[in-house]
Amino acid sequence: MLVAPLAWSHPGPGIVIDRKGQVFFVHPIRSCIMRVDASGQLTVYAKGEEGRKLSVPHHLLLDAQDNLYSIGDRDGVLWRIAPDGQTTQIYPPNGEPGIGFLGRGGDPFIRDAQGTIYGINSQPDAFTQILEIRSDGRIDILAGGNYGIADGQGGQAEFANLHVGCFALGPDGSLYVTDSLTWVRKISPSGAVSTLADSSGVKLKFKGACGIAFDSTRNLYVADSVERCVYKVTPSGSLSKVASSGGRDGGDGTLSTVNFVEPVGVAVAPDGTLYVLDYIRDDPRVRKLSPDGHVTTIADTSAKR
Repeated sequence: MLVAPLAWSHPGPGIVIDRKGQVFFVHPIRSCIMRVDASGQLTVYAKGEEGRKLSVPHHLLLDAQDNLYSIGDRDGVLWRIAPDGQTTQIYPPNGEPGIGFLGRGGDPFIRDAQGTIYGINSQPDAFTQILEIRSDGRIDILAGGNYGIADGQGGQAEFANLHVGCFALGPDGSLYVTDSLTWVRKISPSGAVSTLADSSGVKLKFKGACGIAFDSTRNLYVADSVERCVYKVTPSGSLSKVASSGGRDGGDGTLSTVNFVEPVGVAVAPDGTLYVLDYIRDDPRVRKLSPDGHVTTIADTSAKR
């Protein structure tokens, strides 16, 4: 039985770190993108406009030039925010109205270095497709067909609830996405779909897999909002807990005693430091996992009410 309540879709998993060490993350309830600068100052970096651009953002992407990308959950428009703060509509081109399925209700998206955008089109219990939106505007179905869980090529593969998922681009050029909070699915550039498994071929199963991110050595990190922990999956398929919650009060501590409440996003800084987007009710916080084994809260939006 596939269980993926839509309530899980609300906390946005978007968190990224630029080359200056600045952390950007989404605050869907306040319809904004927030920034923690290198000095630790927390500010609103970009404010969404009700019913217009960047209204209720859920996902973030950062390119090699430190441009931010995000989509409001209703407008279907992909926006780029340059380091100088200038906001530009990237898709659809020429300022055209957005397309209904892109980013709908907080659906995941990602954009590769060639400008191809990946999004989803789905109807609950009917079909789920992963779409490629080319820079020239052409839209193709990369993979997916009937609603379910099945590996395979292109339209023979089945995805379930990607509405609660998150995309990541792998070092091999493949696209990865969390499915139904349970599985991590891999889609090759040719559209071949497989489910992440360990070295013996057993599929890795999670309880609340949401945000995912790769480090420079091809390790994949998974924020599990139900287990209240961060997992690490090595290239060989070995699974381990990097940081595991010892309670529910949200307190800081060591990697084995830190208390996560609802970790939904994870990001890896250029220096390898991990950051986790954790929620207490509707207020996101940023937790830093230091190389010395300690976890500290570097931003708490509940203090900004």
